[in-house]
Amino acid sequence: SRLEADAALIAIGRRPRSRGLGLEKAGVQLDDRGYILVDEKCRTSNPDIYAVGDVTGPPMLAHKAIAEAQVAALDIAGAAEAPRRPEPWRIPAVVYSTPPAGGIGYTEDEARRAGGHVRSVRLPFGVSARAWIEGWEKGLLKLVYIDGRLMGVHAVGPQAGELVAAAAPLLGRRLAPRDIPVYPHMSILETLREALLRGSTGA
Repeated sequence: SRLEADAALIAIGRRPRSRGLGLEKAGVQLDDRGYILVDEKCRTSNPDIYAVGDVTGPPMLAHKAIAEAQVAALDIAGAAEAPRRPEPWRIPAVVYSTPPAGGIGYTEDEARRAGGHVRSVRLPFGVSARAWIEGWEKGLLKLVYIDGRLMGVHAVGPQAGELVAAAAPLLGRRLAPRDIPVYPHMSILETLREALLRGSTGA
C-alpha cells in the first residue's frame, strides 16, 4: 500500500555522548562504543561516580533509566537491601503504535543463536472472551522457550504491554501447570495463561 506524508523519520540508532567529558581522567571506564561500564549497583570504575540510563548501554528506555536511578540512589543512601541493576534482557519494551507491540526477553531468532532446544508457542488473542468483545481477536501472543525455560514473551495487539509486563516475573523459569498464575476472567491476561499452559504441557 502507499502512504502519503509530509515528512519521514529515519531512526538509525543512537550513541552515547560520553566523549570529551573528562571521564577517563576521573577514572571512569568506557567500552569500545562509548558506553559507561557499571556494576550491579550502577557504580562506575570510580566508586564515587555512578551512571544510569542510556549512557550505560541498551536497552535505551525510560523505565530502565528510572530503575537504575533507584538502584543508585538506594546504594548511595546505604540501604541495606538495595536492589541490583536489572539485567537488560529482563527489561520489557513496548511500542505504542497502532496496534501496540511489546516484548521481553529473547526473540526466537536470538534464542536459536543462544543454543539449546528452542520451542515457541503462538496464540491469537481470540482465545480470550475480552478480545472478542473488544474486537481484539486478531492480536497475537508468542512465547519462546529454551530448554524448557520461558525466555521470551512478545505480543502484537491492544494491551500488548500489559501482557508482556505480566509475564516478566516468570522469565527464566521452568513452569509446571501449578506454577502458572490465575488471571481475572474477562481480562486479556487469560490469553497469557492459556499460552503458558500450552507451553508447560507441550500442547
